[in-house]
Amino acid sequence: MLRNELEEIKREHPDGLEIQTGSCRFCGQMAQIETLLPWPQEKLDEAATEMCKCDAAQNYTSRKKRMEKAKRTIERQFGKYLPETAVELLKTAVELIGEDQIDSLTLDAGNGLKGKISMTSKGNIKVEKTETRRETQEA
Repeated sequence: MLRNELEEIKREHPDGLEIQTGSCRFCGQMAQIETLLPWPQEKLDEAATEMCKCDAAQNYTSRKKRMEKAKRTIERQFGKYLPETAVELLKTAVELIGEDQIDSLTLDAGNGLKGKISMTSKGNIKVEKTETRRETQEA
């Protein structure tokens, strides 16, 4: 999140920061943002939105955090087992689910590996990995 990035910049470079202004995309509240290098206005507005206390910005920020967490989980659970394009497909599904455009996505990668991305009743994004193994022996 940009808020964390800004805090890190302030710790590492307490002097020589440039003050720029961004506005919340929901209520228009202005915020002064200290950056090391000039940021584009879009990034400044995103940071101001993350720092804003209005209800719409709070909902947006929490939804964004859930989506970022789900993407990290996908990378951790599927990064070693699936091609990069399949991992990116699952991450795209997270965005679509987070924006209420789809309910869920199931990916069958073959070899008994399945991934399912869905929304829980509490509004969290669920990342499910299923591995099916069969072992048969004749005596």
